[in-house]
Amino acid sequence: MNDYRPLLLMFAVLIVMSIYCCLQTIAPTPKKIIPLDGGRERAERIREAR
Repeated sequence: MNDYRPLLLMFAVLIVMSIYCCLQTIAPTPKKIIPLDGGRERAERIREAR
């Protein structure tokens, strides 16, 4: 009787991940886009300062 629980758990995880990915693609958060460019610039500035 407990054989369906792991499958149900994995199915729920896949649904949550798919919804999260859809939300990220539809309305991407600026926090994740800015650090990609800003992080590289900061790394270069730190290297130049050192």
